[in-house]
Amino acid sequence: MLMLQLKVEKGLDQGKTFALFNGEHVVGRSSKCNWQLPSDDRVSRRHCLVQVMNGRVVLSNLSDYGTFLEP
Repeated sequence: MLMLQLKVEKGLDQGKTFALFNGEHVVGRSSKCNWQLPSDDRVSRRHCLVQVMNGRVVLSNLSDYGTFLEP
């Protein structure tokens, strides 16, 4: 079975990983986010939305700073 992960590649939270499972997940500094990156002030309170459905992943920017995805 293929396990999908989101991995932080740069910044203060470099190396942190999140298991990707079906549903919607908000990444950001806020304590209300599903996946929190509180260490880096370059990350918005609500930085991006990760939607996972049956192995398909869609990333949507919620930030004024921009969100970057590397394959």
